[in-house]
Amino acid sequence: MVWGNFLQAISRFFVLDESSRQFVSAVFWPTLICLFFLFFTVRSYSFETETLPKTISTSSIKMGFISGLDQRFQEDGELVKLKDYKSIEFDAPTLAKFNPQASTLVQTLNRFGLYNAGDLFNLGTLEFETKPTIKYVAPVYAYGIRDNWTVGIGVPVIQYSNEVEMNQSLSNVDYYNQFRGLSEDLDAALDTDLRAATQSTLAQKGYMPIEDRNEDFLGDIQLVSVFKIFDRGDSKLIHQATLTLPTGPEYNSDDLLALNTFHKTSLENLIGYAKMIGSFLTVSPFLSLRYIMPEKITVRVPKDADDTLPDQNSKDDVTLSEGFTTEVGTQFDFDLSQDFKIGTNYLFGQKTADQYSGSGKGDTSLLAKNTKAMWQKVSLSLSYSTVKSYLKKQSFLPMSLSFMAYDTISGKNIERRTGQEISIALFF
Repeated sequence: MVWGNFLQAISRFFVLDESSRQFVSAVFWPTLICLFFLFFTVRSYSFETETLPKTISTSSIKMGFISGLDQRFQEDGELVKLKDYKSIEFDAPTLAKFNPQASTLVQTLNRFGLYNAGDLFNLGTLEFETKPTIKYVAPVYAYGIRDNWTVGIGVPVIQYSNEVEMNQSLSNVDYYNQFRGLSEDLDAALDTDLRAATQSTLAQKGYMPIEDRNEDFLGDIQLVSVFKIFDRGDSKLIHQATLTLPTGPEYNSDDLLALNTFHKTSLENLIGYAKMIGSFLTVSPFLSLRYIMPEKITVRVPKDADDTLPDQNSKDDVTLSEGFTTEVGTQFDFDLSQDFKIGTNYLFGQKTADQYSGSGKGDTSLLAKNTKAMWQKVSLSLSYSTVKSYLKKQSFLPMSLSFMAYDTISGKNIERRTGQEISIALFF
């Protein structure tokens, strides 16, 4: 009778009934949200201190590569790899916490006196290996309306790739293989694949499967205005405005791998003061404010904190008001010669928490959790320009070439972003 109860308990546990699905949902939803909700926008790490002469135009192309998105700064500022932070060990306490039938299984095993076999039961650790990368190419055209006013447009084309792998390891199920043959259900239970169970649960909830991605799409187009408020030779006051238009992919609540950071209408205003010190150094402090227009999106709204993997019935049309972003920083430009220049940039930024409002179908406050963020970023650039030598008839073609590398050195509630960018421009 005891062995029969044991077999019945363990067989019930491994079948994906409703309570089992709730267990898998409770474990996997926080993992997938933090793992695949990646932050990315094609925004500059520096600001322009020069404008084009009247009627002069330039065509340029920016090419960039972004990595480091598999690392995240937590609420306490600690930088962790998502693989380490979101790995799940399916030991007895974890199983019993999320599934009442698992608790019965543990108690039944312990009653056999086999060295606390229930407490030692472990399905193993499920690890998420992810390698997200973003490449972009952004053609840019700029035109000088007046000597102190330049306007431009940038059209980013994004290539997003993500290699995702789920690994199950460190299981002690082999010990329980001695019970094979006593029940077909038990044999199937011992062959449980956590990866397959995850995909099955996602499918039942209406989500797309977790699999490698390689996508190309148009990002959000940007319109830029650079205006010199005054120019006194060794000092300049510059206003730079960037209007972002929602031409990128819309929010997709069914795809846990979607970036979901495009299709935004935003306005960024930057005020910078450039001061030349000596004959080779320019120091430029700046302040940037970015406002994103509220937007209507369809999201899955959890009923409560335990509703960690909302199903399709939880979808609601909500208004998302993203947090207001403020950045302050300083840019240093060193003139090495007439044609070469080195630049470095430091900025500190913060964003207020997002706000969601819907029909009251669920608890929208849970969607805004951990959306208040801060960061510190640095960049280093090297540029080569023939403009001055061209004006002196020392160069055949007016052009510029620059390389920039940047990194997020600290933060809270934000993914790390490390990248490189090459820019080539021709003037005519």
